[in-house]
Amino acid sequence: PVPIPEITSVRFENGATIIEATASALAWTNHDIDFFANDQPDPSGYGEGQYFLGRVRSQVREDGTLHLTLNHPGDLRGKWVTVVVGYHRDYFYSKGAGPTRPNDIYLFATTSEFSRAVEVK
Repeated sequence: PVPIPEITSVRFENGATIIEATASALAWTNHDIDFFANDQPDPSGYGEGQYFLGRVRSQVREDGTLHLTLNHPGDLRGKWVTVVVGYHRDYFYSKGAGPTRPNDIYLFATTSEFSRAVEVK
């Protein structure tokens, strides 16, 4: 199972909506974090992807977590925001040398579930 990210702070400040979140990192992977807004949260309390707000790439901190921030221009007060983390890694497999034996690149990719939805106030 892929760890679900957690939104730690949401605020409207100086004309922008600032969303901060954390997530557990997976070793040897790249991390793409997608932020979304919704008119309402899912009945489960978790988010959905109604409006795409943006994507950030994050580096893993020494403690093994991702600390994520999106500064979205505009006022999202009254909307519900959520985050999903995509993990991916390219694998290089060599079959041999030369034009008749090309190398292959495989991609491993998976995503977390949506985070809990948090209302922007």
